[in-house]
Amino acid sequence: MSERAGVLVYEAVPHFSSQECSECGYVSPTNRDREKFICQECGHHEDADVDAAKVIWQRGLDRLGIYLDAVPRVPRKQDKSTPEEPVGRQGKSSALVAEPGNPKRVPAIGVI
Repeated sequence: MSERAGVLVYEAVPHFSSQECSECGYVSPTNRDREKFICQECGHHEDADVDAAKVIWQRGLDRLGIYLDAVPRVPRKQDKSTPEEPVGRQGKSSALVAEPGNPKRVPAIGVI
């Protein structure tokens, strides 16, 4: 069925994936404590199931010869910050328009 849909399916070996760190690759039974994952080597911590899923995903990519480390990343601009609230139409903050009593309230005239 996956072939008809044009989707590649690869079955990765899941053995010890819940004990392997998705960041450094260190494998130890002490890395996992129920739902918590804390790597004893590098200190990486995450939900254990999420970390195991990342390990299995990476194993599949490795098997297929896909190495994401070879893909250059676009650096974030250091002087730009992400806006904390969404901006509505005409550049007005939708949060400020909707909050009555806010001392910085923007008049809602002309806002659709």
